[in-house]
Amino acid sequence: MQYITTRIRQADVNGAVSAEDDTIAFDNLKPRRYFGRTVMKAKSDTTGVVYLREKTYGDYTGGRWEQASPERDPFFMLYTDLTTLPADILAKSGVTESHLSLEGARAPLLFTPYYFSDSTIDHQFQGDRYITNPARTENYDISFYRFSGNFGDLPGTESAKMLEIMIPQYLKIDPTLATQLLILLKENGIAAVDRAPHYVDSAAEVKRLADHDDIWKTVAEITYFVRGSAKYSLQPDIPPADRDFVQWFLEEAEYGYCTHFATAEVMLLRACGIPARLAAGYLCSIRTPDKWTSIRDSDAHAWVEVFDPRLGWIPVEATPPTAISDDIDADRIIVGMTPIPGTSSEDPVETTTD
Repeated sequence: MQYITTRIRQADVNGAVSAEDDTIAFDNLKPRRYFGRTVMKAKSDTTGVVYLREKTYGDYTGGRWEQASPERDPFFMLYTDLTTLPADILAKSGVTESHLSLEGARAPLLFTPYYFSDSTIDHQFQGDRYITNPARTENYDISFYRFSGNFGDLPGTESAKMLEIMIPQYLKIDPTLATQLLILLKENGIAAVDRAPHYVDSAAEVKRLADHDDIWKTVAEITYFVRGSAKYSLQPDIPPADRDFVQWFLEEAEYGYCTHFATAEVMLLRACGIPARLAAGYLCSIRTPDKWTSIRDSDAHAWVEVFDPRLGWIPVEATPPTAISDDIDADRIIVGMTPIPGTSSEDPVETTTD
């Protein structure tokens, strides 16, 4: 897993993230080394895999990721507020509240799981992109929700509806690249192309598409395709400076790590008219309740977020799961949630062949 963090740990990163302007430069995605250093510790009252999101990236230039433009989202929450839903609806969908404690989380940004409901420290939302930890508090507690049922049964929440306003910026893709990626999907027998609206540019059209679970069949097809597009390695191929990064990775590269896989999936989803972005933080496996677990430098990770009007941003694992954690079900694309039918390799979606 690639080390993507903020200024305070920049000395540990070999140029992958610019601390000054919050970018990920693809020409610096070089071989990685980890030393087993403990970054922080976590403890929860329930077991399972927790994605601790630190920040997100929305603007893809072909040569780098940049954070999405902030001018449209100064007053929106980053997370969907499930506390607005009645308790009986949450119970029917298998939603339960859990608690997470972090110790030694020395960073200017808050590390938060999906979907958090409260925190013991002061924090500030920076629009839709991340949450700051102004006092750089090292130890704090977070309450959040876990899913054991089908999130497709949940109605849309008010905060998820507000997030729709920001969706167009997470559909941005060069039209030429979108066309080339759709051709690549079709050549590989991916039925998602037949369902795709082929370059959606309105939030209304996104909601129309997302109101149907076909969006998750499309996400599943693309996820399995990306996972099989290369082998996982911390010694990846070096991307050429004269090629679009995603095209190069999908068509030529033999090896890559989390940033490679997640970037490729985000742009394939956008080519199909599905709002997506890159998220970065840590992947934490809680195997024993109420016992401290060390989160190490090698647990740093990047993954995909897909927007759904019922819940807002949902984490999707683009990297081959067996390469990053024994605790992730390789048949799931959404970790920690029961998938909608069609999102598990045990429940295959229809594909086309040439």
